[in-house]
Amino acid sequence: MPLGCQLRVAGVYAASLTALCCLLLLYCELAHHYLVLTQCRWPDPLPGADPGLRVMVVSDPHLLGSRHGHWFDRLRREWQMHRSYVSAVGLLRPQLVLFLGDLYDEGKWSEPAEFRETAARFERLFPVSEDMQRLVVAGNHDIGFHYSAHRHLWRRFDVVHNTSGVQLVSVSERVHLVLVNSVAMERDGCRLCAAAEKQLAAVAETLRCSRSPNKACDGVQRVSYSRPILVQHYPLYRRSDTHCRGPDSAPLSERSAPFRPGWECLSQEASQVLLSRLRPRLVLSGHTHHFCRTEHRLGSAPADGAGGASAAVSEGQETVTEYSVPSFSWRNRNNPSFLMVRLSSDRHSVQKCWMAEERTVIALYLVGVPAALVLSFIVTARRKEPGPEQNPEPEPDSELREACGVFGVVAAKPWPTQLSVAHTIYMGLLAIQHRGQESAGIVTSDGSDAEFCQQRGVGLVSSVFSGEQLARLPGSLGLGHTRYSTVGASDSRHCQPFIVHSKHGLVALAHNGELINAARLRREVLDRGVGLSTTSDSELIMQLLSTAPPCGEPNGADWPARIRHLIRATPTSYSIAVLYKDRLFAARDPYGNRPLCLGELREVSAGIGGAQNGVHSSPLGYVVSSESCAFQSVGAAFLRDVEPGEIVEVTSSGVRSIDVVPRCGSDPPAFCIFEYVYFSRPDSWIEGQMVYSVRERCGAQLAREKPVPADIVSTVPESATPAALGFARQSGLPYVEVFCKNRYVGRTFIQPDQRARALGVSKKFGVLRGNVEGRRVVIVDDSIVRGTTVGPIVKLLKENGAAEVHIRVASPPISHPCYMGINIPTRKELFANRVPSEQRAAAVGADSLEHLSVEGLKAAVRQGLKRPERSGQCVACLTGEYPVELDW
Repeated sequence: MPLGCQLRVAGVYAASLTALCCLLLLYCELAHHYLVLTQCRWPDPLPGADPGLRVMVVSDPHLLGSRHGHWFDRLRREWQMHRSYVSAVGLLRPQLVLFLGDLYDEGKWSEPAEFRETAARFERLFPVSEDMQRLVVAGNHDIGFHYSAHRHLWRRFDVVHNTSGVQLVSVSERVHLVLVNSVAMERDGCRLCAAAEKQLAAVAETLRCSRSPNKACDGVQRVSYSRPILVQHYPLYRRSDTHCRGPDSAPLSERSAPFRPGWECLSQEASQVLLSRLRPRLVLSGHTHHFCRTEHRLGSAPADGAGGASAAVSEGQETVTEYSVPSFSWRNRNNPSFLMVRLSSDRHSVQKCWMAEERTVIALYLVGVPAALVLSFIVTARRKEPGPEQNPEPEPDSELREACGVFGVVAAKPWPTQLSVAHTIYMGLLAIQHRGQESAGIVTSDGSDAEFCQQRGVGLVSSVFSGEQLARLPGSLGLGHTRYSTVGASDSRHCQPFIVHSKHGLVALAHNGELINAARLRREVLDRGVGLSTTSDSELIMQLLSTAPPCGEPNGADWPARIRHLIRATPTSYSIAVLYKDRLFAARDPYGNRPLCLGELREVSAGIGGAQNGVHSSPLGYVVSSESCAFQSVGAAFLRDVEPGEIVEVTSSGVRSIDVVPRCGSDPPAFCIFEYVYFSRPDSWIEGQMVYSVRERCGAQLAREKPVPADIVSTVPESATPAALGFARQSGLPYVEVFCKNRYVGRTFIQPDQRARALGVSKKFGVLRGNVEGRRVVIVDDSIVRGTTVGPIVKLLKENGAAEVHIRVASPPISHPCYMGINIPTRKELFANRVPSEQRAAAVGADSLEHLSVEGLKAAVRQGLKRPERSGQCVACLTGEYPVELDW
């Protein structure tokens, strides 16, 4: 493949890879966090309680500072916390968010400017909406441990986050929180601790007087009493985490490690003071980075945790539950979580919410990136070459397959800006799709010898090419092809146009037909030491052209002379188009067996005929096509057919006939008569007459030759419709539709056996019962090959009430194979050879079955010819009389 085209394919791969990686990134960094959190639910309100306040409890986010942690580590962990927090807040809609300290990893070491920057980052990472409230307590990483306490560290944290040593916060009328700076609760009389202990005494007095007012409470602020929730950073005193359970509790190896008061938990004395003075109903703490649930006794020493906290609580003693909340950050644990608490005036319920695990996201990347590489390769490969499942299927009615379709374009000079050569070829190939449905290809060139751009693949034209792929096929001229395999397998190696790097430069070839002497020519080429990579005749033609003896121009690059050499070397059957540098060469074999015609591209506003108000616009370019029906699709005017044996040169300046190579002796032309019967589209013009008219005349001639008393005439959709209309008009019978076609059932020819083919027909057609019931029906078909479809069709009609079914075929019986570009079965498979003529009607269950005669078909064709003496038709498949001697 040329470098420019390789770069474009690489661009497709890169674009596919980028798109898939973006999708992977979007899922891992956004959607995955959200999907995990959708599993979280607020605890249900307790029976008889008010709905309560929804509280989200977060602990130990540890925003990194400048001293520890790589920038990528900081970015990744903080992004994870931000996405989880924002997703949780948006999804769960808490009314209050509690942060249990250690907001900052390096708060106690930060200079003032850095502390302000980190605090601003905290606000960005953990935003709150207007209908939410956020409360914060200090942790040892925020302000330092008790032993290193300093007034300015405590004060700047309190100022930024509006905290104090001990605060009573009423978040609703009967829901009270006591926020405690647990670093100041060491009870050792330190200067900084004294203020916090004084605040604790005042809060305790407020709660006592609110619970049991007396004269001593005069002047004391009161609240609507309910037992408070204690919120702090350090856990209350416990010996260890031995009693803690759950996947997010401390590892087994660490659970038995003893806690040091003032480091891992509060001292036993400080804990007892908080419990006895505040009498909380729930304690929320953080600090350990692991989950733990601990039961504490009120009015005595806290549980020591030995043997499990619950075991230390005697029956009947009043207890309070403490939840130590795990860290919110991947930096501290793989499976972070937070608590969801519902608080009412006298009750509470707690639920844990798990966040996305770091190892899961890493695993997604480890699996997703290689998968993206593979998928990108598959996407690129499929764009270049659609798979076999996209292979089309031919029409079943005749089960004949045409060899190929050729379509080429050369833009005029100056190159019209409104003309896209690749898109024009694409539209032309769509119009001749019926000529080949196994593969398609387009090759374009800018007129230089530098490179060709190409796109080829197995499948229909619409599946092989996309708008994006057409945009990557620039150029001022190009060649397209649709293929059915008559010789050569149905795989991507046989897709055309073929490209060869000859010593004279790049050359591309598109071919329709089948060489009558291919076997001998193949042996000759191989004997010269030239390798052939496929079994296709098209590659063989390309090698014959490339290796033809030097002639004409001194450098040997006289392609018309090479084509002339080919025509003299092989008599039939082919129509070819050759793309070389800035021109196209088109040629037919001297017998004119396959069609090929020329057209002129005009302005769309000028109409298909290219004229408006009697004035012709300047041509936009010139086209070569297997059929003229494609000209209407691209806005081109029909010029003429390429004559048998003619070599035509198409350039930006116009069309020029170079030579006409004569046939041997006095042999007449041998145009394939089945182009009129079946292969060509009805709106195509061949030899000066419209195909539709020929088929209509065939039907009329059939009615004259094989009349039948009947009530209606119809056909099996759709190729025989013109013939059925001609039959009806000639016989004076009404034409009535009797079948409804299901276009979405698979083609019958791909079924593996005759019985499966018959079942396929019954699924494909529905019968309009009201149109056939009680009537004598004539069904006109264009041809019968194997006879697979006729029997089931007759059966369908009779099952739906047809009184009689008569089959009339608008062509003679096919009794011989074709060796010139039509894929006809072997002699023993042909219906005409398997069943004697007098038994054919009974074989298919019809009341009668008759064919048009060979002379009748010839007469219908010749009737519309302007110069019938210069024309001739190949009827070898009908008579066994081949126009040339078969060369095996």
